[in-house]
Amino acid sequence: RGDCVMLKSLLVGLDGSAFSASALSLALRWAKAHSSRITGVSVVDEPGITAVESVPIGVAYFKADQDDKEMADARTKSAKFLDQFTSRCGAEGVPHKALQLVGDPPEIIQKEGQRHDVIVMGIETFYRFETQDSP
Repeated sequence: RGDCVMLKSLLVGLDGSAFSASALSLALRWAKAHSSRITGVSVVDEPGITAVESVPIGVAYFKADQDDKEMADARTKSAKFLDQFTSRCGAEGVPHKALQLVGDPPEIIQKEGQRHDVIVMGIETFYRFETQDSP
């Protein structure tokens, strides 16, 4: 058919939000309809977490320690998002791959998206979940 679109691979941004869950639901429907593979990506926002801040003398050590704790927490949350993604894809019988990447979320998703036919994201994103409360 001339109007048939072939989707071989979809990239879904995962951030633990309801918006991300909706994006995954859509991606799963599309993947089933087109016999596609889904890649779920969760990005640990290291630049946002470890951003240089002006701190009083002697506090730099504590800032570095806090950054390490936030990075560990972000990796744990990211792994949880990917575990949920893997479980959901497995339950739906959709081939999938889970990626935990580190860097600037928009940059990473754009770069990773070049390897896929379509990027599916929630209408609001919370990729900087460790450092921001708003989308």
